[in-house]
Amino acid sequence: MIRIAALALSWALYDGPASAQSIAVGKQQYMERCAGCHGEDGTGGHGPAIVNLSRPRATSRETVRYVILNGIPGGGMPSFRIAEEEANAI
Repeated sequence: MIRIAALALSWALYDGPASAQSIAVGKQQYMERCAGCHGEDGTGGHGPAIVNLSRPRATSRETVRYVILNGIPGGGMPSFRIAEEEANAI
């Protein structure tokens, strides 16, 4: 849980202060599109964990957005045909 908070803080500082509304939108998008596989807290479930990884696949915001939009062919991660703003919010 501490790593999730640290990651969120890092992204907030990197991109400037996020509004409470943008955080809520991102959380809602995650819960609707991602939590079913990755769990509500990102520790996994049907799909793999996306937090607390020793060797994460995506190490930048741009890479995370790319994986969301393009998926991982042959890896079980579908692509999501959503607006870049939605991918950014997640």
